[in-house]
Amino acid sequence: MIFVVELKGARRLAFEAAHEEQASSFARTAWFNDALTRYFASKNAGRSEVDLKHAIRPATQEEESIYRDFAREFTDLTGCFLFAPVSKLQGIR
Repeated sequence: MIFVVELKGARRLAFEAAHEEQASSFARTAWFNDALTRYFASKNAGRSEVDLKHAIRPATQEEESIYRDFAREFTDLTGCFLFAPVSKLQGIR
């Protein structure tokens, strides 16, 4: 299943988990939150703090499609956890 982590500022990243419990479990881990911090720090040059208050939800069909298209580009990477940006969908800001 594909899930979306929604962060303050309407930023959304999709990721894959076996089920909702696993997605929620991922969101509570240090490595997950460290990855979010690094991702958004790299996107906000000059801004040292990133608000990591977030919510996890199942992806919409459109978000899932974007995730799958993005993930196809990285099929040769095994054993990796992939976040795919889905914030710039039409109608989502």
